[in-house]
Amino acid sequence: MFTSRLHVAIAAMSYGVPCVSLLPRPKTALGFRELGLGALSWTRPHLWRLARLLRPGASERLVRQCRRLDPAPLRRDAELHLRDLEQQLRVLGGLEDSPT
Repeated sequence: MFTSRLHVAIAAMSYGVPCVSLLPRPKTALGFRELGLGALSWTRPHLWRLARLLRPGASERLVRQCRRLDPAPLRRDAELHLRDLEQQLRVLGGLEDSPT
């Protein structure tokens, strides 16, 4: 998958979908670097790499590089994020007291 958006990339990678950050927004580029995938964050000067994907075996190498990331922590973090968001929405909706 090619995307410039961090949350799309995180969701894809959490399910094992190989992802390249193409013309990333600053937050996306930072996220890829923090995940150790900075080489898969392609800014305008790196767009020539797209042409390299047409070479035999290039897509398989790209997939192998993407598979180095363990998706389990991404899934755990996403689940915790959603639980926290749910709690905040319940508090805002008056369904629960604030956990202070």
